[in-house]
Amino acid sequence: MTVAEKISAEARKLPDELAQEVLDFILFLESRHLREQRAPSKSTPDWDVVRIDTRGWRFDRDEANVR
Repeated sequence: MTVAEKISAEARKLPDELAQEVLDFILFLESRHLREQRAPSKSTPDWDVVRIDTRGWRFDRDEANVR
């Protein structure tokens, strides 16, 4: 018996409202999988696009330690 057949057999035992939740979850997993296939996430940030203007910023160690 395949996994899909086992899921189907278990879902048939459920009341309709719970079976609907199972279906909703399956559809959610499917949409998430498709989204991940289209735009694979980057494991590391793209630091080339990060720009922080630190002009005029002064680090004061004593002030930082008071916080």
